[in-house]
Amino acid sequence: MFGDPFYYSTLRKTVIAFGSLFDSLYIVRTQDNNPIKIKVPIIYSGKEKFIQRYKDTLNREGNDSVVLQTVLPKMGFEISEIVYDSSRKKPSINYRIAEAEENGNTLYKRNYTEVPYNVNFTLTAYVRYMDDGLQLAEQILPYFTPDFTVAIKQDVLGQEGERMNIPFVLNSVSQANDYEGALDITPRILMWDFSFTARINLFGPLLETPLITYTETDIFNISTQE
Repeated sequence: MFGDPFYYSTLRKTVIAFGSLFDSLYIVRTQDNNPIKIKVPIIYSGKEKFIQRYKDTLNREGNDSVVLQTVLPKMGFEISEIVYDSSRKKPSINYRIAEAEENGNTLYKRNYTEVPYNVNFTLTAYVRYMDDGLQLAEQILPYFTPDFTVAIKQDVLGQEGERMNIPFVLNSVSQANDYEGALDITPRILMWDFSFTARINLFGPLLETPLITYTETDIFNISTQE
């Protein structure tokens, strides 16, 4: 069923594009009437992994309050699922074609119609204070109405400037608290979850057809007699 391997880095580029949307977020805190601007780092990591790292850091450092101030705020994201999108399906026999030169010969590269998939992402913001989460939410939400489109470079047919537009759709926002230990002595972690869907297209293998330079045709004169 499967032939030679092929890889266009579409999923990888989608993950990078999604993370880059949120890599320049800041929160502002006030200390002694002086505003302090804090950059919020973002990593590819799920909830469970972040919480486990936080616990390991507490075990090493031994001071919950100091450690929490050091590691928060922070954001993490991950792919939750990849689902086929039948609503965007095109006829399977359609294909795209492009002309290319190779060793002085003209080749025609063709690729059958793209296959639509939805990549669901979960972005989680981990903060110490409620106002930190509100600041991040207010910096994110206005850009999604409910989608925000990003163009990525695509190299399927080898054409210069070939791009694919990816709409990132904001589905929902939720907020939850996570406590570890006694409520009166252990600081809390506030978590804001943003659910997104990236509408992408995946492409199959590239087929190459050389230019036809010679044909041979047999012509017959067919007559009918009554």
